[in-house]
Amino acid sequence: MLFSFISFLFLIIPSAYALSPVVKGAVVTTPGVPTAEARTYATQKDKLLLSDYLDSTRPGSDSDQMLKSKLERAQRAWLSGDLETARSHFRAITELAMKADWRNDQREVIQAAFLRMAQSSESSTERGGWLESALRLYGDLAPDATIFPPPLLNEFEATKKRLPTVTIELADAFSDFRYLLIDGRRVDLASENHVELTTGLHRLTALSDSHESVTEFMTAAQLRVLRLSPPPLTEGLCERAKLRSRNALPSGVELFAGSGCKQGLTSILDEARLVTAAPLSMPASVEPRDRTWLYVIGGAVLAGAAYAIANHQQQSSGPTHRSGFSK
Repeated sequence: MLFSFISFLFLIIPSAYALSPVVKGAVVTTPGVPTAEARTYATQKDKLLLSDYLDSTRPGSDSDQMLKSKLERAQRAWLSGDLETARSHFRAITELAMKADWRNDQREVIQAAFLRMAQSSESSTERGGWLESALRLYGDLAPDATIFPPPLLNEFEATKKRLPTVTIELADAFSDFRYLLIDGRRVDLASENHVELTTGLHRLTALSDSHESVTEFMTAAQLRVLRLSPPPLTEGLCERAKLRSRNALPSGVELFAGSGCKQGLTSILDEARLVTAAPLSMPASVEPRDRTWLYVIGGAVLAGAAYAIANHQQQSSGPTHRSGFSK
């Protein structure tokens, strides 16, 4: 067990300490501006399109530090042989799963925490529960075969094959967005028109260059009938374009209205005056205040999501037994 954890230490900590790239600012577009055209202009200005900026800066330094601290405590307890305390810390890491849009390196850490809980479980029922949770949120990630024992990996694969999935068509629901983050996994909506999700609750964040970003919690069945129609970030065209509101974005965002306009790239300090912009400084999470854009075919999604969240929180308390199944 000590050897497997030392492997865990060296293979997972480096990714947990990965640094986010430094970006100088972002560009917002008016609706309908081609992505390739906007990206070319943003690149010339040494900036990123808004969706790329938000994707590259997630989940924020506070969330990153929280995960790092919990991982270090879990590792110390495991290395000292205090399994009960280690499980407590690994459980705390699993409870962060839906708190942020984690990057893939961070998702690997959280997945490993779920698998450590499964590995040290006493009963097959408890172990199966942890494996199902790991697969529901991180089924796209393959566990590291060098740090987990073959019996656990075999059970992981067997569980993956029997979990039911739902096919989600994305084109109609997310036509105003570039990326969809599903439990932190990025889906490029320009190249992927559907995804397969396991049943249960998921964290979803939709990122756009021209519309307000959206974060919701819902089941795969609810997502299947979801249609989003968020408000655009701008109003007006060409030199008349301006930000609609400060609620979704801070001041200092550069606005690209298209190369066909006389003034293709403008800078916005406030809603009335065009001036040179400062670099964009985005909050850790962006959630619209006006939620009237969210609706579901055949009924409201939020009541069902509230029930699913309550059920997930009850399940997140996790099993309480410990034991063996260790390498």
